[in-house]
Amino acid sequence: MTEIKPADNADLMHIAKNIRFYIEKSPAGGIVGHDTDGCYAMLLYLSDHGALYVFVAVEKTIVGWAGLLVSPNVYAPGETLGDIYFIDVSPEHRREGVAGKLIAAIEQKAKELGLSAITISFTDKPIADRIAHKMGYKLTEYKLIKKVGSKWPLVQ
Repeated sequence: MTEIKPADNADLMHIAKNIRFYIEKSPAGGIVGHDTDGCYAMLLYLSDHGALYVFVAVEKTIVGWAGLLVSPNVYAPGETLGDIYFIDVSPEHRREGVAGKLIAAIEQKAKELGLSAITISFTDKPIADRIAHKMGYKLTEYKLIKKVGSKWPLVQ
């Protein structure tokens, strides 16, 4: 049985050690640093300042994680927007509903925070697209988006 819970500092270190590969391969050129310590420091800083909410999927060990990055909504001043900043599930636990559970936890947190919408940066991964569409997200030009508040003008 997979438990979804907010990440603690030890979980953030685990993510930092394992997300490093994706950061080094990112088109942005590793915006959070190429080492585990730099990645951990960034995750910890954003989490401590209410800008990033991270959830982990746990069985005996962490089998997946996802992060909600919170920022002002540039399209609707005065509103706040969330972005699923990262999401990953270990290969041996894929197709078990873990990603959907992580996204559901993020959506619940977004509602608690009063966010107007959640986006997921566009990905080439057909699996991620299928999960997002299945959960009610709409594809915009560059992102998948789901309305969670009542004032988001771009999504009907």
